[in-house]
Amino acid sequence: MEQSPINLNTALRLIFPYEEITWLSNEKRIDRMVHWFCLDAGSGQPGDVLLLPAGDVNSKSLKQADEKGIEVVLLIGQRRDLKDLSFPSPTLLLETEEDIRQVQQKLAQFFTNQKEVLNERKLQIYTRLTRLAADGAELSDLARAMSEITRHSVLIHDKRLNIIAEIPSADLQPFWENITNQLSKIENLPASLRDRQKAGEHDIGIMQEMSGSISRVIVPISVGEVARGYLSIIASEDTLDTLDQIVAEAGASICAVDMSRTKAVRETEKKLQSDLLTALLQENLSPRDAKLWMDAMGLDQTQAHAALQFSWDSPSAPSRRRLETLLNGEVARMRIKVVLNPAGEAVICFCQVPKNEKGFQIALEFAQKVFEQAMREYPDVPIRCGVGLPADDLNHWHLSFKEAGLALDMATRL
Repeated sequence: MEQSPINLNTALRLIFPYEEITWLSNEKRIDRMVHWFCLDAGSGQPGDVLLLPAGDVNSKSLKQADEKGIEVVLLIGQRRDLKDLSFPSPTLLLETEEDIRQVQQKLAQFFTNQKEVLNERKLQIYTRLTRLAADGAELSDLARAMSEITRHSVLIHDKRLNIIAEIPSADLQPFWENITNQLSKIENLPASLRDRQKAGEHDIGIMQEMSGSISRVIVPISVGEVARGYLSIIASEDTLDTLDQIVAEAGASICAVDMSRTKAVRETEKKLQSDLLTALLQENLSPRDAKLWMDAMGLDQTQAHAALQFSWDSPSAPSRRRLETLLNGEVARMRIKVVLNPAGEAVICFCQVPKNEKGFQIALEFAQKVFEQAMREYPDVPIRCGVGLPADDLNHWHLSFKEAGLALDMATRL
């Protein structure tokens, strides 16, 4: 039974993911479909790949390959001075320490049993990323590893399309700001991924062509069957292949584990914060116990803390959880330290600020950023905020809290 042709670029990237592959001829189509791999031009047939040692290739063998209708000439070995040669047939250089027969054997194995090779590569990639995550790697480290495997750009967004990790490739670096601006807009998500509940059902990468002659494979990062973020591998148009799909899907799976772990930690922190605030505001903590709690939460007692209280002001307002999400988003963007806790229909927080005149301004800036984001996401729903004066020590947190409550009540009434 005659074998179907295979894509040479896909085969090389899957079998030799870490070796350098360079086009030497002017024609650089990566979608070359080939039928077999030969070591001698004389025995080659149209549609074959001719493997030649890079160290002793000559014009005669290249001309013979062209006359035989060889699809691609693949030079094996280390780079050398080839400027005196012309390449009438499409020609690639694979820089590897393996000898030419080892390369032929691996390509032939892929040709005859693609499924086995694909599964082996999937396992290798998944194992590498899993080990990184187990060693405490952050999302930026995982993105870098994926970029090293694919040699393409990697971008990880959170559920609100804020960038949380990015590794641009050298060829896209000059255009990276425009690319990230484009891919951070909800309307540029594939239609099937815009609803986070429905997106959580997807675990297969989606190929998407973008403006600016780029394309990407995007996979939702799903936790609890809800998309908590999105992973994209981005490259110039028509250069993404099966390897990129495999890496994106494995990477999204590992990122989901990391996000799930982070979410569990945050839930624990929220419980600690809630208990601390309740005890502080009811003045049920001794100074020693308060210090222990604050140290455990990473708060700096040498800094001041300003209370803020937020609430929606509409009978058809979004949930309080959405309000918390707004606040957490701005906390992450501003990189400030905040203790946050829901209370009834409101969300209260204490923002860590310097003990100087800038402290109150930082708290106001935080409130303003929340207002601006709320207007973008919920333009028809007013949001109100009250801000208290910064408290220089724990004993005065309850005063700042009362001031914020009075300010919120006044904002709502007026």
